[in-house]
Amino acid sequence: MRLLDWFEGVAVVRFAARERRVYTAQMMRGGIRAVGGCNLCDGGLELALRMRDLRRLRALSAERGLAMPGACSVRGLPVLRKRIRMRPGLLIGGVLSAVLLVLLTTVVWRVDVICLDNAQGTAARDRVDIASVKEALAAEGIGIGMFLPGFDARAAENRYLLAHNEISWMAINRVGTVLSVEVRPAHTVSHDGETALLAEEGYLRGSHLVADADGRILSFSVRGGQMTVVPEQMVLRGQLLASGIYTSETGDAVAGRAHGEVLAETVRVLRADIPITETVIRPDGSVRTEGTFVLFGHDILTVSWPPRLPEQIVTFLETFQKNGEKSGIDRHGCGIITDEAISDAAELPLCLPGGLPLPVSVRVQNRLGIQTTERALTEEEALLRARTALDRQEAALGAKQIISREETVLKRDGVLTAERYVFCVDNIAVPEEYRIKPE
Repeated sequence: MRLLDWFEGVAVVRFAARERRVYTAQMMRGGIRAVGGCNLCDGGLELALRMRDLRRLRALSAERGLAMPGACSVRGLPVLRKRIRMRPGLLIGGVLSAVLLVLLTTVVWRVDVICLDNAQGTAARDRVDIASVKEALAAEGIGIGMFLPGFDARAAENRYLLAHNEISWMAINRVGTVLSVEVRPAHTVSHDGETALLAEEGYLRGSHLVADADGRILSFSVRGGQMTVVPEQMVLRGQLLASGIYTSETGDAVAGRAHGEVLAETVRVLRADIPITETVIRPDGSVRTEGTFVLFGHDILTVSWPPRLPEQIVTFLETFQKNGEKSGIDRHGCGIITDEAISDAAELPLCLPGGLPLPVSVRVQNRLGIQTTERALTEEEALLRARTALDRQEAALGAKQIISREETVLKRDGVLTAERYVFCVDNIAVPEEYRIKPE
């Protein structure tokens, strides 16, 4: 059936053997042409006529007093219009399906990160962590559910390369609704091995070494710069220790990156603030199971069992009153919001028959109800926690030698503050960058 015939509609009519000659003669006189036809086993004839030709044949037959047989079947757009009038939901469902199909092609369904260097057995230090790259891309909005129209892949590549030094090259290619991300590793060179200046926006960038604490210089090991202090000299915080710009023995001006360490006797001040009261969380024995339908990483529908009680449903007004401390509204009587702790969670992804995961999943969580109470710490407990925090800070210092320690404890406004003065031998040199205009 041709497309034009489908739009106009085609009906199939069967004529008996005794009627065949009469109706074919009528068609010849009226100039009516059949779309198709075939002979029947009993001598009859089956013809496919356009709807307008069928109406003309019926009119000619009525003029001669002939009873026109009914149509056996009707095909084409008129039948579809009739069904749509009887079932309007078919049209609505078809339109919604077409809209949904178009919308689904405008979002990302999968992100694949590929690093060929990993497969080629590169060194461990140059291997790329595919999972971390995918997480970093998702943090920048490049992940499942991202809107594809208007997405600038080149700009996204440049932003990522500027923010991550471990990647030297990236290419984001789109294949339908899948983003294929190819990366190459970059071995980051430590500043301790750098001596040349770095170019940046028309300037050359180098570094000095300055003191990050007061102290007495003991020894130093500096490269790429010239010392401006000597052993046994007292220095103050922020004072220049080694300059990256200096005059060489030949009288030439030299600019570079000063790096190394300057050991000095110094005092490091550590501080820990411990609240006197703490929040204690205890289970109240209630358990609620929640099922969440997740589409493209977004929660669409959440169903919980057993259902929440009416007094546990928080309305907008109650939420607004709950924030009365910030809004200036009295918070009295608004403590119906209950905290819950997630005891376990299971993600059930949906996959195609071939095993390809779809961006659709069901997350099942068992939430254990909890109660929060306030408890006051004893002075011994608070002091023990403060000293534990100070010990962690001292261990993170990485000082060369600890000479002595002094501690002070102050209790004020519900907070116990402990300070520790650590007299030690430590590296007080930190880099401070400078920029110069090249000649």
